[in-house]
Amino acid sequence: PVGTDLEMKMTLRSRLACALLCCAMLVGCGNSNNADQSKDTLAGLKALALSVGQLGHKSAKPNLDPAALASIRNILAGVGKPILSVTIKKTHYAGMMTPYGQNRNVQTWASGTPETVSLRDGILVATRGFGPDMMTSIGPDAAQVRSAAGGFHRVYYYLDGDDQPQSLAFDCQYTSNGPDSVTIIGLSYATHRVTEDCANPSSKFQNVYWFDGSGKLRQSDQFVSPQLASLRLQRVID
Repeated sequence: PVGTDLEMKMTLRSRLACALLCCAMLVGCGNSNNADQSKDTLAGLKALALSVGQLGHKSAKPNLDPAALASIRNILAGVGKPILSVTIKKTHYAGMMTPYGQNRNVQTWASGTPETVSLRDGILVATRGFGPDMMTSIGPDAAQVRSAAGGFHRVYYYLDGDDQPQSLAFDCQYTSNGPDSVTIIGLSYATHRVTEDCANPSSKFQNVYWFDGSGKLRQSDQFVSPQLASLRLQRVID
């Protein structure tokens, strides 16, 4: 019904407006110390992510016009840090994360809440705070994925109910899918798409990677655990 559609559109716009206002106030605040401002900024990004994290759903796309998307991008750019969008379809999780720590070539991203993801040049190697987390993993590097050459024997490590380490192993093969484009909060990127099909005797999954012209992993769907399935990572601000 027309009335229902209009009501849904107004509800989404109201939530988006509130999130944008919250984020703008937090980013523009100049009287807080650095630690408080960083914490508040992350909280604002979390609110923003909850409003726009479902942009991939067909029902949400028509309700956000280019001007609104441009406003979101301007606010996010004003944070002054790289920003990663993290969504998990299975649990309806949506978060905007900024860099939190670096350990050699692994960078951890945080949202100001317990959830974190750890990436090695964009490739997921660990998660925390999501429940059935990936404690660590053995996987390919980004260069091998990007080249779509050969295969890889992946191993994922988890903790069981008794906090004992358990592992899952998969044999994976890469396929180059050619040129593709992705749109992330109103901005389109020309990319090269690569799929990674992984299987063992009892289960299988697929990772999908979109590399932009500079070789950066702009978007990806990457397996976390059997309970969570995959999460989507989108590099929003560099």
